[in-house]
Amino acid sequence: MSEKKDKGKDPEDGVSRSKSRSDSKSKTTAEEKKQALEEVEDELSESDEEDDATPADKAGYIEIGKKKDKFKTVYAILSGGSLFYYKDIRDAKPAAPGISLKKSTLNKAPEGVKKDFAFSLDSKEGNVFFAVYSKKDLDEWTKALEANATRDETQPPERKVEAKRKEGVLSRGKKAMAGSIAASGIGKKVLKSVLNEETASLLEAVKKIITKQYSKKKADEVERNIIKIVVKAYMLMNNKKVDADEFIKADKPLRVAFDTLPKIYNQRWRMKPEQMKNQLAKCEASFKEAEGIITTLLNPHLSPKNMFRLASTFSFLGSSSFLGKAFEDASVEADVEKLVDAMDYYTQFNYD
Repeated sequence: MSEKKDKGKDPEDGVSRSKSRSDSKSKTTAEEKKQALEEVEDELSESDEEDDATPADKAGYIEIGKKKDKFKTVYAILSGGSLFYYKDIRDAKPAAPGISLKKSTLNKAPEGVKKDFAFSLDSKEGNVFFAVYSKKDLDEWTKALEANATRDETQPPERKVEAKRKEGVLSRGKKAMAGSIAASGIGKKVLKSVLNEETASLLEAVKKIITKQYSKKKADEVERNIIKIVVKAYMLMNNKKVDADEFIKADKPLRVAFDTLPKIYNQRWRMKPEQMKNQLAKCEASFKEAEGIITTLLNPHLSPKNMFRLASTFSFLGSSSFLGKAFEDASVEADVEKLVDAMDYYTQFNYD
């Protein structure tokens, strides 16, 4: 009777097959990460935007819609008594005729608009709805519009912009795919590989606070925004399109805020409301300074939509209202303490 050899019992064979599976898994993970990075790189390659030096009374990224529930991100310029908007910051001509302020009525609280910071310009021709990313930005826009309400209409301002590179259907498809990948599981793996421990702890604590104080939807939105921006910033540095040392400049104001916030939190019960308000305002200014540095670096490389995403995320997380609300809410005390610990841990390290 012949003896059958049980290959499954052979220790060396088992080790070999285990190693093979491990190598295969590592190879697959590496390939997925490489694919994710390449797709994000495709999106970043369309990077001919310039800082806008067009003379204006007010300008910036804003969401616009002719319906209350359908918005798109544009670049808006308020010049005299006219408000112009452009599909892209690089466009020489506006997407539509300017909106006359004299013929419109500013509505600071339009009904039925499911946006936190919205206003509208109402006229006989129809209402146009706008949304911005913070209370401060809302106040700035409405104040500028009120100041220009009686001024005469103007022609679109002359703009010096570079011609955009044309892209085909395939390129646009890759860009869309890159956006999805950046927020997918693969994107999160890339994110994990580029974030240090203290920064990851900060993000985790922030998400828990937002979930409890606002909603899971808002927390997921902020997380997606951070993932996309961090992955894209990483790609820019990886491809040497942006000097990593330039990003370090944003660390200084962040460090000031992260050094101050734990002190405010630990002394919150002994501080007068006005004193806390002033201290939080200083932290907000530091976050704003960091945002300015990062925006200047990324502006030439990101689409208007992604620039709006960057601005809205910074504005929300760095606002004194968000920080103050979190500090005073006992239900998120444990998570705030983790956030404060992470900030304190962050300041123990230097990146000079």
